[in-house]
Amino acid sequence: MLVSQIDQTNNNIDRQSTLEKRRKLKRLRQPSKLLEENSEKLDSLPDQVSRRRRKETIEVCNAIHVGETENIDPTRNGLWHSLVNESTST
Repeated sequence: MLVSQIDQTNNNIDRQSTLEKRRKLKRLRQPSKLLEENSEKLDSLPDQVSRRRRKETIEVCNAIHVGETENIDPTRNGLWHSLVNESTST
């Protein structure tokens, strides 16, 4: 029984790896780029894709800045701090 659980886990990891590779390739073909006339929208990406990317960004930042689903203030603070410092660094 333990061996079958290990095999199932390995299969899940392989599937996740394949999905991650596909996602990365898709992102390379279609990177996020702001519209020049409206910085709240991404150029040539559907709204659904933009929402998913924002959600994924927040999820990753939550893990880094220890934010929670109910309180994402630490995440916002860390993201803002990183953005400002990267934008102004020389």
